[in-house]
Amino acid sequence: MGHDISAYKQEEIAYLRRNMWSKSIRLFYKALNAEEHYAGVSGGGGSIKTNKNQILDAINYIKTSDAIDQIDKEEYVKFLEDTLEKGEEPYTISFY
Repeated sequence: MGHDISAYKQEEIAYLRRNMWSKSIRLFYKALNAEEHYAGVSGGGGSIKTNKNQILDAINYIKTSDAIDQIDKEEYVKFLEDTLEKGEEPYTISFY
């Protein structure tokens, strides 16, 4: 069990994987205003449509959070920056 999070254009453009014991993954969902897709040990199987400003806000939230360790911060930010760079609005992010 774990969290598989993907961003899509017409195909997958960014991917993030966390095991079910991740201490900070819930904050990643919160940063994206996607807490309804957090199902504890995995993602809930849904997706969100988001825009550039929301992703930039999520990046800022993650970078300034004291509750997320540095390695997770780097990987979360990379996922979001890859989404911005390779995708287009509205951005689709899925949680499994």
